[in-house]
Order: sequence, then structure tokens, then C-alpha cells
Amino acid sequence: MDDKLVVYFSLTGNTRRAAKLIAARTGAKVLELQPLKPYSEGFSTYITGGFGAMFKRRPQLRPLAIDPVDFQTIFIGTPVWAGRIAPPLRTFLSTHDFSGKKLAMFCTCLDNAGRTFANIHELQPGMLPAGQIALNMKMAEMSLKSLEVWADEIGSTE
Repeated sequence: MDDKLVVYFSLTGNTRRAAKLIAARTGAKVLELQPLKPYSEGFSTYITGGFGAMFKRRPQLRPLAIDPVDFQTIFIGTPVWAGRIAPPLRTFLSTHDFSGKKLAMFCTCLDNAGRTFANIHELQPGMLPAGQIALNMKMAEMSLKSLEVWADEIGSTE
């Protein structure tokens, strides 16, 4: 059984960058969530994405290449949309039970995490929280340095 997995959704690449850094630091496998119907590009995406986050939409996802239930420590990453998790992550968390698994939560944002971590806790009440970090992309380099330290701490605790 594999030990660590990084699961994330990224629209602009910020969360992808953070996910890959975590994987490199911890040796985790990586699973990118992809909606069956991709988001369009442009400003309207932020409006429809924020609306979907606020109203707890759950878009269909493409089939997963990895079974996430096989892992003991799962890093969960999302951009913050309207102060909440992105809809593809809501779909993922609503269709898997991670009770008894360690979940480490990370998000990318331009201001603060809002209700992002609370959303994850609500969808996975049986998880074992391993930590959380919000990466302010206005201070990207400083946030990524903090992420390295955070990932090392979680990745080394077994």
C-alpha cells in the first residue's frame, strides 16, 4: 500500500505548483482532479466558478487514475473560490470517505482561506487532520518557502 498522495484541483496553475512541490518534498504520488466539462478561460470563469463554490456545485469529474482510498496520508489542495473550496474538490470529497486517514489541507488564495478548511472538515468529519496551510499568492515565494517547511513536517511524521 502506498503511503502518501497529493490530490488537487488547479485552474490557473498556482495550486498545481504547490501540489508538485509537496510531492517532490514528500515522495507522494500526485492526482490532479479534472472536471468532465473543463472550465472556460477568461473572466467569466471566475464568476461561474465563484457561483458554483457558493452554491456547493458538484461537477462530474474525469475518471481517477489512482484509487485515493489506498493511501494513509492525503494532501488535499484547492484554490479558494468565493471563500470556499473549488467545486471539483467538493465532488471528490463528497464521493470518498477518508475516515481514519490523515488529511493535510492546503489552498492557494489572493487574500485568505475563508471557509476553505471548514468546508473540507464538513465533508470529511472522520478524517484525522494532519495540518493546514493557506498560500497567499500575492507573496508567492514566501508562501512556497513556508509550504516546503510544512510539507517536510507532515511528510516526516508517520
